[in-house]
Amino acid sequence: TTYKGWEICFGPRPPLAPPSSPPSPPPPFLPPSSPPGLPPPRPPLLPGGAQISGPCVFTHGSSCVTSPNYPEDYSYNQVCLISNLLRAPLDVLFFETDGYPSSGCSSSSDVLTINKVKYCGSEGSTGFVSPQGVVALDGTMSWASDGFGASKGWEICVATRPPTSPPALPP
Repeated sequence: TTYKGWEICFGPRPPLAPPSSPPSPPPPFLPPSSPPGLPPPRPPLLPGGAQISGPCVFTHGSSCVTSPNYPEDYSYNQVCLISNLLRAPLDVLFFETDGYPSSGCSSSSDVLTINKVKYCGSEGSTGFVSPQGVVALDGTMSWASDGFGASKGWEICVATRPPTSPPALPP
């Protein structure tokens, strides 16, 4: 048998299926996959989609994730791992954690870690850098709060956020 291209298998190679004819086009009376005026459906993530281990929470139909208890203050000594993220720029809707960015978000800070970079503090904090636009290259981000101060936390969209309300129909 001759193969063209390449294929990576993580187990025994499945038997080859006989060639099939291309699928026939759908009948013209079927509705489109998305109603007119709405964005197309999001492309699928890896099987199962994004996953959370710990008390962080999905919002906006699993397009966004928040620190525990957001928009109220999160608690002490909480840990979350958000994995299997779409490799796309993050959209930060809100970010306010207890911490000191000028000290590199030391161990006495509540930190969100993406690509081994620690994010803490809030707008106006000396040295604050937002994770806005960062791409989680390994598909993960992690959250850890320490046993001292607490703040509102964060809400970050990890995929295209759905509209908050449908667009108005023309009269």
